[in-house]
Amino acid sequence: MLLLNDPSNIYSSYRKYAPHQVMILPLDLTSGEDVLRKAVREAESFFDGDGVDYMFHNAAYEHPSDFLKQKRKRHLEATKQISKERERLLEATKQISTERFLEATRQKSIEQHLKATNQISTERHLKAVEHKST
Repeated sequence: MLLLNDPSNIYSSYRKYAPHQVMILPLDLTSGEDVLRKAVREAESFFDGDGVDYMFHNAAYEHPSDFLKQKRKRHLEATKQISKERERLLEATKQISTERFLEATRQKSIEQHLKATNQISTERHLKAVEHKST
């Protein structure tokens, strides 16, 4: 499934790239969530309930300078929103990866009966502090 933001590209792209198992539909990602939801439902309806495995958007403009002059504010706001969502996703992915790494390391150390050296150094530090205070 290819979703194109410029409907004039549909027929030339269809002939060039699409075998008969591929459906090409117009879509503007900046139109909002409701329009996107409607486009997904429409796309799924073409495949008799089989579902849609992948959806691609070409997300490119042939003349970006003209585009920015005409629709600058609306599209730039949408770009900012997409960037914020990407940052949140990246941050969550980092957090999950770090947690999984630490959990795997902890499990491995338990399996190998390793003791944390941090506790020993902490005990030594506490004894040194007590000794200085007396």
